[in-house]
Amino acid sequence: AVVSTQSTGIFRLCSGWDGLAREHDSLCNMLMNCGYNRDFVLGTIRRFMNKKFDPPVSRDEGEAPAATTVYPRLIFVNLPYLGDTSQKVQKSIQGFVKKFDPN
Repeated sequence: AVVSTQSTGIFRLCSGWDGLAREHDSLCNMLMNCGYNRDFVLGTIRRFMNKKFDPPVSRDEGEAPAATTVYPRLIFVNLPYLGDTSQKVQKSIQGFVKKFDPN
């Protein structure tokens, strides 16, 4: 239960494959330091990921399999008030973020 619970949290928080792999490696190492069997941990992670990414069997042959994705997460940043500079910093950050996410 510990491995699948942690895998769920990792899956929800990571927005890319690199982060997902790095966090699963970290989880595996941490649990092995706590006495868990490596094969058990890796098998549980593999089964969890297979459930997330294996397309469900469709009863209609014409249906396309559901697409899988890692959902983006919202990040909020609280900045201190710096007078007129605060507006400039806010606009600068918003301009930078819009380069990567037009929403």
